[in-house]
Amino acid sequence: MLFKTHIAFTLLISLYIFPYFTTHPIFSILIMTLSSILPDLDTINSKISGINPLRKLTKYIFKHRGMLHSFFTPILMYLIIYIIHKQIALLILIGYSSHLILDSFTKQGIKPFYPLSNIKFKGNTTTNSIIEKLLFWIITILILLKFFTPHWTFVRKLFK
Repeated sequence: MLFKTHIAFTLLISLYIFPYFTTHPIFSILIMTLSSILPDLDTINSKISGINPLRKLTKYIFKHRGMLHSFFTPILMYLIIYIIHKQIALLILIGYSSHLILDSFTKQGIKPFYPLSNIKFKGNTTTNSIIEKLLFWIITILILLKFFTPHWTFVRKLFK
């Protein structure tokens, strides 16, 4: 999936769940959204790799759709960050996992239990295909609907 699809999907999720966290709403949404692009550190041409000064080294350490596209990575991150801040750890877990869920619908798929197993979850969608573009626009419409619902308390909570 494309960068924008991952961002949009996680933004949609975050708009529905941020009220359940005590961290500032904008901060919660930002943490979830930024963590949703971390799995693509293993792709040298990704947007997140563009700001990674160690991108060439990262590419040699992590093969694409390997360890960073396994559920072990967000769980390990969660366990480490949980010691420091429980809610931030959960926000990162949710954002990171949203990326893996979307990528599991692509033809490349993911190996959710890598390196313990090479079982692959995959779908029929190709990156930047008409299906992905349609999905992106559906997500975008749902985000806009969330913002323009008659429940103005949502907007007030977001900017409190």
